[in-house]
Amino acid sequence: MGAHNVGGLPHERQFVVEGMTCAACARRVERALQRVPGVLDASVDPVCGRARVRADESVLDVDLGAAITRSGYSMRPIAPGPPAIDPVRAVGPRRALDAVLLAGALVAFAMVPSLRALGGPWLEALLAICIMLGPGLPVLRGAARAVRAGTANADVLVTLGALAALGLSAPALVDARDDSRPRWFETAGVLVALLVVGRALEGRARDRATAALYELLYARPPRATVLRDAGPVEVYAHQVRVGERVHVRAHERVPVDGRVVEGRGEVDLSAVNGESAPVPRGPGDEVPAGAINGGSPLILEAVRVGTQTTIAQIASLVAAAQLDRPAIQRLADRVSARFVPAVVLVALGTFALWAGPLGADFGRAAMIATSVLVVACPCALGLATPLALHVANGALLRRGVIVREAAAIERAATVRTVLFDKTGTLSRGRPELVDVVVLDDASPREVVRAAAALEVASPHPLAGALLRAAGGPPPGAERVESVPGAGVRGCVDGRWIAVGSEALLEAPLDDAPARALASIRAEGRTAALVLRDGRPWAVLGFADVPREQAAEAIAKLRAMGIAVGMVSGDHEAPARALGRAVGLLPEEIVASCSPTDKVRVVRGRAAAGPVAFVGDGINDAPALAAASVGIAMATGVAPAVRAAPMSLLRTDLRVIAEVLTLCRRAMRTVRINLFWAFAYNVAMVPLAATGLLEELGGPMLAAAAMTLSSVSVAMASFFAAPRHRPLRGPSDPAHSGASPTPENIGEGG
Repeated sequence: MGAHNVGGLPHERQFVVEGMTCAACARRVERALQRVPGVLDASVDPVCGRARVRADESVLDVDLGAAITRSGYSMRPIAPGPPAIDPVRAVGPRRALDAVLLAGALVAFAMVPSLRALGGPWLEALLAICIMLGPGLPVLRGAARAVRAGTANADVLVTLGALAALGLSAPALVDARDDSRPRWFETAGVLVALLVVGRALEGRARDRATAALYELLYARPPRATVLRDAGPVEVYAHQVRVGERVHVRAHERVPVDGRVVEGRGEVDLSAVNGESAPVPRGPGDEVPAGAINGGSPLILEAVRVGTQTTIAQIASLVAAAQLDRPAIQRLADRVSARFVPAVVLVALGTFALWAGPLGADFGRAAMIATSVLVVACPCALGLATPLALHVANGALLRRGVIVREAAAIERAATVRTVLFDKTGTLSRGRPELVDVVVLDDASPREVVRAAAALEVASPHPLAGALLRAAGGPPPGAERVESVPGAGVRGCVDGRWIAVGSEALLEAPLDDAPARALASIRAEGRTAALVLRDGRPWAVLGFADVPREQAAEAIAKLRAMGIAVGMVSGDHEAPARALGRAVGLLPEEIVASCSPTDKVRVVRGRAAAGPVAFVGDGINDAPALAAASVGIAMATGVAPAVRAAPMSLLRTDLRVIAEVLTLCRRAMRTVRINLFWAFAYNVAMVPLAATGLLEELGGPMLAAAAMTLSSVSVAMASFFAAPRHRPLRGPSDPAHSGASPTPENIGEGG
């Protein structure tokens, strides 16, 4: 690790590393960067080909570039904001097809007797060299870079095998008519061709692993129509200025985060938060970049543009998470880093043993040693963890979940208890009118509309609940005045109406209104008295009601064998009332908790296994940080979201069960991949060293086995995540289609 330069400030930068072909390459670049003086930390993603470096400001990009060049690769800076992800494509499909065709011709001329006599060794040598210098040229270049850097990777092992096969076959070129001389030209060509094809298949799997991030990056259109003084002007999306008006036609994607100023319709937010159902948007509502406008045109005022848009910040967070390494990946990296040198020693020992005590001829001993070199390449071991985690990260992103730390996936797979905050998490976070007890001659609707008429201009939360319950514009009110500490009163349709507490009355309450107030308060609800012409007219009950899917989410977690609970700062009565509504037992509810108390509860439950905490408020931030996995509602406040390694971009709590299921599946895939990668090497190296592989097919079979192991790991990782099926069910009216902002997802705030 590089030393910290005194006086310099830590500064993070990211760039693309070009020329990497495997996890061993990524580790080599990491070590080179970490040795640069002033570098505090460096991580390289072998799947996306990106590096992240934290270093003093005194460290220049040219210093980092020089270190990467010395390790055999090159760097290309990328701009801040949404990263331009460049997947590792060592070879393309066309190069792989060329390799297959040339290798097929080479095998035919080498194996079919009539063609073998017709072509002769010179044609076989020409085809083998064409494979190596044509489609196999990236393999040779990769080997040369590794050798210059003093390391070895799959390119080096395969190139050594191919050159050995060519060298051993050279005597056959002296007398082309003598068919008795051994020829291994087809071995040299097929070795390289198999690696080329394997790299193409791996590249395809890596593209699929990062597909979710690509979809997110390209969800924002590149151009926007801006309404300026001279008329509509089409510009690049990043050229739009905050405050400008943007015209979004029907069925177009929104290019900036904007606020609707004209028009009304429905927008599809699935690209941003995974919400499958379109949501209504009208004047005053915000629409994030990447959303798809419905059938009506909208005019937006740009609020955030370019790299400050919500979708750009989400992409940055996801890309940063892909550079993180959980403990299991660090272990695999340490093992595979020591594997290649050990294999080279085993191959040399195998050659010495066969050429010496076992009495094999030079050519056979060399081919057996080559089989050991090729078959033991640890490519599968290096890919086992990052590919599975990339696929899981993409599957979570499609479900509206941001993962800031890859290690959170590893921890979430072991969660045994999920604790929820109450207000804004299990509940909608705002009061709703749930009881109307009429005491005099009137309908509940008449009472609610009259009470709402007094609250039109009030900022009180209960006023908003009354206005929503009124179901439309309330009647006009006159001479409205506030009564300090008691409520509000005024004239509605010629009658004096008052809404508030018992302090509005000049005489004690009668039995009926007193019983109604006591009954509502006993349920943990907020009660309000409505007077008409000075007499009790009705009693209203308000409560923070559960989210529509909260009870189903609790049931899903229980079905998975996960313990659940609620930890709330609210009073005992309302907390227990909401807990009953979502299916929680009394012993699973802890109320009247301070932030410190929440941390104490989380740590206490951790004795039974890892704990996940789900919350959204400022007072939830300590508990989110203390839990094994903190899961924040991204529609909550920024401190809570920044404290959590996972954030939900939607309010449907059923997704938490999917998150834990996906994480369990991802880690199961990682363990299976690592087991088979280890088992493959443990089984194949002895087979190669004892000469069995050489008898069955020699280095060609070894190369095929090595390629198959890497491709199988890549494909197993890709197919591990289930296809995304949007959750169906009633939408949450409190936050239907709510979309996060950059401040809420922890960036740009």
